[in-house]
Amino acid sequence: MRAFFMKFIHRLKYFLVGFGIGLILVFFFFKDRGWDWLPGNRITKFILNNPIEIDENLYSSFKENSIDSDLIYDVIENGSVLFSESITKEKIKNYKIELDSFKVTALVSFQDSSTTIINLNKLNTRLNNLSSSRPIYPSDSLFFSKILKKEVQGTDLFLCQLKKHNLNFNSISSNLKKSSLLRTFSKPYKKPNPLYFSILKFEGNEILIHMEEGSKKIR
Repeated sequence: MRAFFMKFIHRLKYFLVGFGIGLILVFFFFKDRGWDWLPGNRITKFILNNPIEIDENLYSSFKENSIDSDLIYDVIENGSVLFSESITKEKIKNYKIELDSFKVTALVSFQDSSTTIINLNKLNTRLNNLSSSRPIYPSDSLFFSKILKKEVQGTDLFLCQLKKHNLNFNSISSNLKKSSLLRTFSKPYKKPNPLYFSILKFEGNEILIHMEEGSKKIR
């Protein structure tokens, strides 16, 4: 019995050493990707990086209950995918995503790169008779709060234009969050660099801002 126990301890040490080396290698190879490689995070990242629509029935329920679309984005970004309650074998996947007391049901098509939100906490009671859908977007405040986490840089042309009108780049960049996003002209799902247009009212001027999003910077 003692010999068996000693062998077990010896093997456990090897296992822990190998496990530790594996963790170090995983961190080294995936550190720039954060935890995006985890199955749940890969799904939520896919959803957020592609067009999102909402079923008309659910949209009407949102209006009746004064619910903002930002709640959907919050649940998707910060929630957990409930694989045990999801249907993943079909062509169009049915994912349940939960955050605190909120649970979102999303139909995801990886072939069409699209997502349709069909339920939130059973607000949509007509799941078997889905109507048309409409696109949804994060509010301007939520959009800028996320995009401005990246470094903001000005192109030579933009800096030249600011100088021509006696405007300061740092003042403009620090006030970007107050601008209004022009969704009609923006291309948030353009690959590899999404494009955004916004109008900033600053010191009596209306400034048209053209932004290109990179992996770490905004130009």
